[in-house]
Amino acid sequence: NEELWRGVYVRSLTIALPEAFKRRNSNERITLEAANLLIDGVGVSGEFSVNNILPLDQGDASKWQFSVDKIEATIVANNLTSAGFEGAIVLPISKKVTNEMAQRYIDQQNQQNNQNQENQEEQNNPGSVLDTNFALQYTAVINPVDNEYILTAATTSTIMFDVWKATAVINPESYVELKVSDNKFRPKAVLHGSMGIYADNSEVGDAVDSSHEGQHANNEDKTVQFEGITFQSLQLQTESPLLSVGYLGYAGTVKVANFPVTIGDIELKTTPTSATLEFDLAINLMGGNAGFAGQTRLGIKGTYAEDEGLQKWKYDKITFSEIMLEADLGGFKVAGSIELMDDDPVYGDGFKGNLTAEFKLGANGLQVESNAIFGRTDFRYWYVDALVDNLNIPAGGAFSIKGFGGGAYYRMKKAGFGSNFTASGSEYVPDDNTGLGVKAMVLFALTGSSRALNGGAGFEIAFNNNGGVNRIALYGEAHIMQGFNFPNPAAKIKDNLSSIVQN
Repeated sequence: NEELWRGVYVRSLTIALPEAFKRRNSNERITLEAANLLIDGVGVSGEFSVNNILPLDQGDASKWQFSVDKIEATIVANNLTSAGFEGAIVLPISKKVTNEMAQRYIDQQNQQNNQNQENQEEQNNPGSVLDTNFALQYTAVINPVDNEYILTAATTSTIMFDVWKATAVINPESYVELKVSDNKFRPKAVLHGSMGIYADNSEVGDAVDSSHEGQHANNEDKTVQFEGITFQSLQLQTESPLLSVGYLGYAGTVKVANFPVTIGDIELKTTPTSATLEFDLAINLMGGNAGFAGQTRLGIKGTYAEDEGLQKWKYDKITFSEIMLEADLGGFKVAGSIELMDDDPVYGDGFKGNLTAEFKLGANGLQVESNAIFGRTDFRYWYVDALVDNLNIPAGGAFSIKGFGGGAYYRMKKAGFGSNFTASGSEYVPDDNTGLGVKAMVLFALTGSSRALNGGAGFEIAFNNNGGVNRIALYGEAHIMQGFNFPNPAAKIKDNLSSIVQN
């Protein structure tokens, strides 16, 4: 009864939110405007609903970025009967949200609000979330009795984990706590889901596009391509330990430098300033069930540091332990260690290193130090080269073998002499038109009288990828009445041949 009611009607007023709601690097209270407030004998009554209170790039929850996109409250007779708020929260393992990213989030939010006003059914759909891959969207209910905030968090299909250059899918059972202590929000996230890791050590790999459209750009060119890495209880919080995980596994495709690998063990190693995902890898360098295979320990390292008052885990680099390699191809055996090539301008991605090779030579075996390269540009290629001298192997008749060199290669071609990598000094580069190539070299001398006659002879045949022959080469030289005592006979022949090969 309007004639009997006595009270105060307030058309508009300013309300200050609790101290926990504040902008980063500021102690100023957040305020909002309300209207149509009733104050009478039984107290204060009114309903409040305000949008875009705290932008995503300005909110601070104990050094986590967060936003308050909307807040609602109902007060009846001085009692807070219901209250809640919603917005987005940025995990410290994701990229820092800039003003531009925050504005894009607001634009998406405004567009969604306009659509919801046109479609009431969509407005009541709690599963509707904004299309962003740098933040979790949350909804919070305020318990006015205990002053607690109960949150539920949701995300789109993927969210960026910048700490390991990953895109993650968060399962629905994940949750975020947002407790209040000393007038500050204390967030804690417990996440379950899976992620794909696409990382390398190049500048391009370090500058991942933060937009949803660009998150999978050029993933096929990354050195590390891990899909289907699963995790349970990935815990992030503002107190030590800042980052931990309950379980890691995998159920997807795994590649290193575009070579298929098998994971033997996954482990997260953390310190106060670093978080490294480590994997035991078995690498198939040729394909199929036979051929060259390697084993190594790979690490994807992220580092921790505060960035303008925010907790941030950032991607650092990929680390490889020494890759142990072994193969038995019948005619020769190879064992040794190799290192990673990452985005090399000539050889692309792959591995190269020093090996010990055992070649079969008639009834005898020959063990030599060798070099090898296995790589991929637009295609896969490999090369093995070995050379040894100062031998004395009877070859039958009047001659003895003083040294031996040999090797094989696939989808590579000779590009001249002067290489510091190959044992023979020949330089080979990737070539898609070349098939298998085989070469051998022998240093010889007359048995018992190397001064009378000594020298070397080489042979090489290279096939094209259609099965035809690209090139057959025979080369050598001989020394008559000259001692077999120059310091490096292989290098001597190599130098004499270099101008011929170049021409």
